[in-house]
Amino acid sequence: MRGHDGAVSSISIHSSGRYAISTSSDTAQLWDLDTFQRKRKLNIRQSVGIQKVFFLPLSNTILSCFSDDSIFAWESDTLFCKYQLPVPDAGPRISYKAFAATRDGKSLAAGGRSNLLHLWCLDRQQLVRVIQMPTQVRTVRQLEFLPDSFDGGASQTLGVLSQDGVMRFINIHTCKLLFLVGSVDEAITTVAVGPNGRHIAAIMDNGSINIYSVQSLTQELNKPPPSQVAVVSGGKADRDIRLKVKSDVVQRPARSSGRRIQVKMLRPPAGSSAEDKEVGKTPE
Repeated sequence: MRGHDGAVSSISIHSSGRYAISTSSDTAQLWDLDTFQRKRKLNIRQSVGIQKVFFLPLSNTILSCFSDDSIFAWESDTLFCKYQLPVPDAGPRISYKAFAATRDGKSLAAGGRSNLLHLWCLDRQQLVRVIQMPTQVRTVRQLEFLPDSFDGGASQTLGVLSQDGVMRFINIHTCKLLFLVGSVDEAITTVAVGPNGRHIAAIMDNGSINIYSVQSLTQELNKPPPSQVAVVSGGKADRDIRLKVKSDVVQRPARSSGRRIQVKMLRPPAGSSAEDKEVGKTPE
C-alpha cells in the first residue's frame, strides 16, 4: 500500500465494510474501500512508533496504540482526539504488543513483553484489572475475545497466544483457565476466531491450518453444576483488582482499604501525553 515507508503490520476494517485502516511502524492511513482512495493520515513523531491502529467494533472510534504504552481514541470522521488512556505508573512496564476489544466496544485487553494482561474499561477510561498468566507465559503474541451469542457483546472468554505457541483461553472475570489449544511440539503462529465464536482457525508453526470446534473444547465446561445453596454475606466490597489465573482454583483478590486496580492471575504473581503524537490530515 502506498504511503507507508515500512511494511504494513495490520489492517482493520470498519463494521460497515466501507473503510479500512492500514498500520505500519511509521504511520497509519484511513482508506475509503468504495473508491480505494486515502482519506486521512495519522502522522507521529519518529521517537514514538505505532504498535497498532484499529476500529472499535460497532463504532466510529479509532484506537491508536503506541510503543510507549500510550493509547488514544479518535473520531474517525474528523480525527478529533476523544480521550487518552492513562499510562499505568505502578508495576512493571508491559510494552504492549497485542490488543483485543470486546464486541460491544466497552473493554480492551492489552498484553506484551510480560505475563501480565491489562483489562481496560473504555467507558470510564480506567484500568480495572491486571491478570497474571502462568509462569510459562513470558510474551503475549496475540489476544482474541471469544464471542458468545448470549453475552450481549460483553465477551468474557479471552484467548492468549504466548511465545510457546500455546493459546490459553481464560474467563476474564473469574480468571479460570478454561481450555487451551496448541502445544510446544505443535506450536501455533496465529489464530482467527469465527464471527459466531463456534470455530477457531490456527496457522501452525509447520505451515498447516487446524480448525477447532469451540463446542468440543468446552464440552466439559458446559455441563450444569451440581445443585447447591450459597449464603451471601454483607461484607465490605473488595476493591483490590490484582488477581491470578489458575487452572484448578480461582484465587480471589485480597481485601484492601485503598483503591487499587485488580490483578487476576493464572498462577501466583511474581508517560506519555497528547503532545507526543501529531495528528494531521494530508490531502491526496
